[in-house]
Amino acid sequence: MRFKNMILFICTIFMFHYYGGLVKSENNITNIYLEYIKKGEYEKAITGLSDAISNDPENIELYELLAKAYLMKEDYDKAIVEAQMILSKNPQNIEARNILVISYFYKGQYSKTIEEGEKILKIDSNKADAYRMIGNSYYAMGELDKTIKNFKKVLEIEPNDISTMNNLSIVYLKKGDIATALSISLKSLKLDSSNSTTFYNLSRIYSKKGDFAEAIKYLRKAIRQNGELKEDAKNEVDFETIKDLQEFKELIYR
Repeated sequence: MRFKNMILFICTIFMFHYYGGLVKSENNITNIYLEYIKKGEYEKAITGLSDAISNDPENIELYELLAKAYLMKEDYDKAIVEAQMILSKNPQNIEARNILVISYFYKGQYSKTIEEGEKILKIDSNKADAYRMIGNSYYAMGELDKTIKNFKKVLEIEPNDISTMNNLSIVYLKKGDIATALSISLKSLKLDSSNSTTFYNLSRIYSKKGDFAEAIKYLRKAIRQNGELKEDAKNEVDFETIKDLQEFKELIYR
């Protein structure tokens, strides 16, 4: 379902920031565990970091790496424990709050995700990722107006963020505001003329708008870029108006 895909897409982007944030330290021992995490060797990293913390219990950097190792391993409960340990020593640690945001989201604890995201914004109001995850949580909770508010904040900080534009467009479509959804998607298209998600969204919007020729045109473009979208299209409720068209059947079922 596109709802689930949207959620996972945003979270995946957010988690990728941790790879970018895992920069080399002046501490050679820390760098060894850092490389383990980057290679996906999480158990090695966790074992080594746990031993290192026993020998150096005041080293916050070690706790951060351990929390990230658990996060990337998708052991969210342990990631939360380590992040909370860091915050007990330094409540202003944004990295630890980021880990809580992601962990709570993947556990389906959306209210806690929002709470931790808002704490990040009190420290730094320009953290686009925090607004993104807060908006994503509100979307999961069905609170579309709050979703829109937070996605708009993302775009104030990162005005050319195509993924957020695409997601915002679909939120407006879900609210029945076809004109605004179309306007946002066309802006996204100007920024990236080959984005399969933008094409797919435009197809959904034109289908709801009753412009079947445009709907088929953009669906064809979307599938040409990403063949996996055929499976999404089979169950897409926004395609109820075009699913019986011969052009649609040829695109999806051939």
